[in-house]
Amino acid sequence: MSKRKYNSWNNDIMEAAIKKFKDGELRFNEVCRVYYVPKPTFRRHLKGLNKHQRIGRPKDLTAEMETELVRHVLLLESRFFWSYHNRLETFSLSVSRKIWIET
Repeated sequence: MSKRKYNSWNNDIMEAAIKKFKDGELRFNEVCRVYYVPKPTFRRHLKGLNKHQRIGRPKDLTAEMETELVRHVLLLESRFFWSYHNRLETFSLSVSRKIWIET
């Protein structure tokens, strides 16, 4: 019995396999055999169950706000404003709390 090959496919191969299956050109087993995609993996992608959920707390800041905060902190750091790490942490927490309360 041969060893299993994990991750022997990429997203392009998976998309092509799904297209062939949905167009009716190949059956389920044929798609898995031709494209070297494991059956459970292909079934999961067909059903759309392969979506990744974010783990952890949701972000309070948008990408633009976070970029602006980083720019501001770096400016303050260049002027030797921050002397302790906990001040920066307290500042960023207070900003995110204020934004969360306003929304």
